[in-house]
Amino acid sequence: MSETNTSVVTESNTQQTGEQSKQTQTDSNAEKLSTYETALRKIFKVADGEELGDIDSKLKGLEAEHEKLISATKDKLITASLNALDGYNTKLLARLIDKSKIIVDDNCNVTGLEEAVKAVSDEFPAVIVKKETAKKPFVAINPAQQTSTSQTMNDLIRSHR
Repeated sequence: MSETNTSVVTESNTQQTGEQSKQTQTDSNAEKLSTYETALRKIFKVADGEELGDIDSKLKGLEAEHEKLISATKDKLITASLNALDGYNTKLLARLIDKSKIIVDDNCNVTGLEEAVKAVSDEFPAVIVKKETAKKPFVAINPAQQTSTSQTMNDLIRSHR
């Protein structure tokens, strides 16, 4: 009889230990779920009392917004690179250039710009600004430096053009 009592007690202890480990695992899983829910609420900007709703559609919306921002940033980098070019009508060049052939990598390096500019300038020579029509740098005039007093202000201005 003592063997049966011992085995009943052992089985009882084993069941209690198993139930405790299940409870501990359930508590751990509940904590994880709470942490994940909190993170999702922060990401999707949902208040505590509100329903999370369809997470997949919200995630697709965020991905679309992210792609739109990346595309706009790449376009701005390409435009800045075009504006940095000398000897070209950059406004006309920006309208005519095939931006699909220009690649902006993750480090913001622009590649393919020279080839695209060359292709446009070969087809449309008007994008190339001639040296004599290029803007001259501004030079300030100082009438006090002139030695001749017989010149008028208009003559001084005309002489510095």
